[in-house]
Amino acid sequence: MSYIIAATDFTDTSLNAVRYAANMAVATGYPLVLINAFSLPVMVGDVPLPATLIDDTRVDMERQMTGLVQSLAAAHIGLNVSGEVRYGTVIDVIERYVEENNPPFITIMGNTNTRENSVWILSTLSDASGNMKQPVLAVPPDAKFRSAPVMCLAIDLNMKDIDRPLRHVADIATALRAQLHVVNVGNNDAQGNRLLSDSIELALLPARPAYHFIPGEEVEENIQNFCEQNHVKLLAVIHGSHSFFESLIHRSHTKHMAKTMQIPLLVLQESAK
Repeated sequence: MSYIIAATDFTDTSLNAVRYAANMAVATGYPLVLINAFSLPVMVGDVPLPATLIDDTRVDMERQMTGLVQSLAAAHIGLNVSGEVRYGTVIDVIERYVEENNPPFITIMGNTNTRENSVWILSTLSDASGNMKQPVLAVPPDAKFRSAPVMCLAIDLNMKDIDRPLRHVADIATALRAQLHVVNVGNNDAQGNRLLSDSIELALLPARPAYHFIPGEEVEENIQNFCEQNHVKLLAVIHGSHSFFESLIHRSHTKHMAKTMQIPLLVLQESAK
């Protein structure tokens, strides 16, 4: 059986993501695995750190993890939740866990969502989605899980090898009972329907999406406007070269990007060639 991963460092932002993940786990019936990754420098200046510091830190992290697992189990009847504390970076630790187990349904991370660090967040998501095959969901600090949400997939119809991430989107939308909207910016209805391939429609068919083709070159602004006008609660993008997601990473801190990041952002990796 698949499961949901939620990464946490016990900060308020990550704990909000954990609560979001717990509610998603209850709604979908998937077990929830909490992962804490911690690391310490070997030296501080020219002074080596005590050899016992890693063990002491691990004990403290495990204590916090035990408390978090117990509190979630008490708050959510029927929730299957467990915790893992491991040494390393969060991406490496999650990768190792996934290698030892079945692939997760989704991996959820907290997103601090400030205009000052929004590009850093997107870059971190790029690293995560580039290394991990599973979908990665960044949850802003104030986001709350909604059952049967309105979900938007922003898609570039020129992208290739995206059948696998599209199937992930369909699986997630179906499991969440989401109303899925597939949005392409840059083409009108006639152009968009001509570019829309049978493979895209087939991969997304289980989610029964509505398709929208919006002319214009302002991708971020049009996606933002669509999300606001349609009360979208989850935005999905596919990470790949020359994709909408990459355009966000390489742009400056725009008002459009900052506003779009107010809702959870689901990042899926382009299929391997």
